[in-house]
Amino acid sequence: MAGVLSHGVLLSGSNSSTTDYINLTDTGGHNESTSALLRSTAFKVCVLCVLIPIPVFAILGNLLIVASVGRFRNIQTPTNSFIVSLAMADFLVAVLVMPFSLVRSGVQERAEHA
Repeated sequence: MAGVLSHGVLLSGSNSSTTDYINLTDTGGHNESTSALLRSTAFKVCVLCVLIPIPVFAILGNLLIVASVGRFRNIQTPTNSFIVSLAMADFLVAVLVMPFSLVRSGVQERAEHA
């Protein structure tokens, strides 16, 4: 019997019939230092440096696909029209969802630890 609980994990080994429970809400020991690291400004800056290029590359890449199919007549096929449709949907997600999601997760992080 293996499963995930709300604040813990149930583990069962394949070689044993016992079930172990790990409490993930334990605040003793190294968990406080880990929590402080996750709240540090340097860690947040590093995470943002990794996450911000994702919507930028998504926007540029999808615009390149749409512009290429629109510009060159020989690749305007029914199959590529589906690719352009997918690129437009991905472009809209990159423009309308990803930036707000990044901001929301940053604000939510600060609100939880305030």
